[in-house]
Amino acid sequence: MRVIVCVLLSLQLGLAFAQGGKVYKITNPDGSVSYTDQPPVGKGTGARELPVAPATSGIQVIDPGKAQEVNARVKASNEAKEKRDIEEQRARARLREAEKAREEGVEPLEGERTGIVGKKGARTRLNEDYDERQRKLEEDLEKARKAAE
Repeated sequence: MRVIVCVLLSLQLGLAFAQGGKVYKITNPDGSVSYTDQPPVGKGTGARELPVAPATSGIQVIDPGKAQEVNARVKASNEAKEKRDIEEQRARARLREAEKAREEGVEPLEGERTGIVGKKGARTRLNEDYDERQRKLEEDLEKARKAAE
């Protein structure tokens, strides 16, 4: 366990030293380019020191105007999402109501049966009013399903 901790600490220590080092770009007489952390030997080589990139913490400070703009966009996005959620809930509620109305509408209402007198006696059958009401219930149910999707 100690060995692992020592190895990890030495690696991290090495990385810390490597971050602060200077880098030199050397252009050789044949045009090839090489990079090194050792200062070049001799003044005849086309070597130059590269600037060290500034260390950043990853946190960027933004001006208040930009912050307000971002906050406004986030607020608008949240309001739009809440509005969509409410509409979706209403559509699902309408779908449940349409399904319930369709189930309850199966039973014929008064006036939706027509009496028939035949050789076998008096019977009844469902008339066009019942069929029309069933079609309307089906249409309402389909509209509610499409709205809920």
